[in-house]
Amino acid sequence: MADILRECEEHRIPFKPGGHLDPEKLVQSNIFKAMSTMNVLSSIGVNPSGFSKLLCS
Repeated sequence: MADILRECEEHRIPFKPGGHLDPEKLVQSNIFKAMSTMNVLSSIGVNPSGFSKLLCS
């Protein structure tokens, strides 16, 4: 069990004491990652509402 928890910690999956997932920290982490990804995509000119119709056809 310790090996599994160690692997989860390496992938930054938050756990509460006792081995339960910490949903609040998990959601906050996912929000931060999504915002960071959107900032990178925006900086290279990707349309925030999706790809242009020319690229989709």
